[in-house]
Amino acid sequence: MGVKDGVLVKSVNHNSAAERAGIKAGDVIVKIDETHVSTSGDITSALRASRGKRSFAVTLVRSRKEMPVTVTIDER
Repeated sequence: MGVKDGVLVKSVNHNSAAERAGIKAGDVIVKIDETHVSTSGDITSALRASRGKRSFAVTLVRSRKEMPVTVTIDER
């Protein structure tokens, strides 16, 4: 599966929600919940549209395979 659209993950902060979900540098995020993303702005918009939600279904591509992960945001 070649990736035509999506957002490349360049780095993941230590002990972040993304790291706890298993997202790694080199992954390509293609969808958040049911919203397809192709820019970092798309990711921001998808997260803003889901205000109040603590968990998000993220679809990413790693090693040419699409895989789902769940990202859970800690309360601050």
